[in-house]
Amino acid sequence: MKDSAHLKNNYRYFREFTTRWNDNDHYGHMNNSHYYAYFDSTIGQYLMNECNLSIKKDQVVGYVVHSQCNYVNSVAYPDELIVGLRVNKIGNSSVEYGLAIFKKGEEEASAHGTFTHVYVDRRVNQSTAIPEKVRSRLENLKV
Repeated sequence: MKDSAHLKNNYRYFREFTTRWNDNDHYGHMNNSHYYAYFDSTIGQYLMNECNLSIKKDQVVGYVVHSQCNYVNSVAYPDELIVGLRVNKIGNSSVEYGLAIFKKGEEEASAHGTFTHVYVDRRVNQSTAIPEKVRSRLENLKV
């Protein structure tokens, strides 16, 4: 039975990746740590390219405070992947992203999960409001 919440049309931004030989583990499928790397890279690309966030220069940046992943179907080298991104919830200083990994050509996620960022002012190392330049673009990812 398909989980309609994790079909490709429920995501708003996509990034393509090609698995690498060293992504596979001893069991012959992609090691779980690589799913998180693909999730993190997709969020980072969106924030830098679409929200003009400078992770090295901006005083307010998002720190990951929670992440989780559900594995549905195995992914392995040489699979071509598409990572989908959406915003599940947005608050004053935090955002929960929804992410999914799809094998190229498939509509149902092979894995799906969440990342939560809390935006922090680096000068005082405390949470702060999500910058407007980021918030307005994140709103576009809400489903």
